[in-house]
Amino acid sequence: MAGALTQEEIDALREAVAGGDIETEEVESQEDPQDQVKVVSYDFRKPMLVSGDQQQNLRIVHESMAKEFESDLLSTLKIAAEVKIVAIDQITYGEFILSLVNPSYLATLSTSPDVGECILEMNVSVLLSILDILLGGDGSAVRDTRELTTLETGVLRRLTKVLLGDLKAGWAGFADVGFEILSEEANPEYIQLVTPETPCMNMTFDVHIGETMGVFNLCYPLSLVQSLLTMSEAGVKPGQEGSAHSLKESGMLKALSDVPLNVHARVGTGRISAQRLGLLKLGDVLCLDRRCDEFLDMYIGDNRAYSVKAGQRRGKVAFLVVDGDENEQKSMDSDHAQNPLK
Repeated sequence: MAGALTQEEIDALREAVAGGDIETEEVESQEDPQDQVKVVSYDFRKPMLVSGDQQQNLRIVHESMAKEFESDLLSTLKIAAEVKIVAIDQITYGEFILSLVNPSYLATLSTSPDVGECILEMNVSVLLSILDILLGGDGSAVRDTRELTTLETGVLRRLTKVLLGDLKAGWAGFADVGFEILSEEANPEYIQLVTPETPCMNMTFDVHIGETMGVFNLCYPLSLVQSLLTMSEAGVKPGQEGSAHSLKESGMLKALSDVPLNVHARVGTGRISAQRLGLLKLGDVLCLDRRCDEFLDMYIGDNRAYSVKAGQRRGKVAFLVVDGDENEQKSMDSDHAQNPLK
């Protein structure tokens, strides 16, 4: 082959490169960056059940809520305040409970219309600082993390309701849903919202009030998040009556769509003595309580569901489900009534 190097030339070239007699150049890759494959790590033990678009929608909702709550804190406390969302995590309910300290302030929130329940958790140190400011202090002297008293919880409940109003406003672009306090607890172990294995979406917020820093969390069961986001994706307008009810109803119908049912038509019934039953043989005729041209009863399980007409389709016995009462159907065209399925 013309131009091919001999083994001696190859060895000499290798020695020259190793000795530095020949300078080498790094060849830049000519591969188009757009053709390069981007590798993303994925944990199969914790699959992502929420799409990227849905996570973006969740961020939009809670960034809007954080801005409104920051404004409300400033107007209520008359002190510099900052609220911002710092994380959106998919975790199990058990992991969420284990991440909380005792004592905390935890409120179980119901939704209206009812699409499920969620949990609001706030650091006690932040709440005590807010309480100190509301009662005339500057909020800087609070350092303990004791459990809130009933009186303190009652004073702070007004601010909590303001936060829930901001949360409702944040969701307004996706679903017309309101939030109400169902119960309040200090020990996370006393809150049994769902099973520990249930996947949840946890929204974590940083709160800065004067010199006090803390966090609060909103934990949604995944089913609640999907119900609220599906309202927007399905074109359900905020404020539409029965939207949440129809959404839950359609979900139940979808879950039942693959359930097998026993369906049969009853030609008629009759009575026969045990003696005659013992004498029956091939070719005997039994008279039933229905005429052959009458409508038959179709049953789903043990419940009568429809009136049907017997016929034939593709060489097999078949039944036509009829509408209206029996008298109206008897006035149908005679040919169709005699053989409705041919």
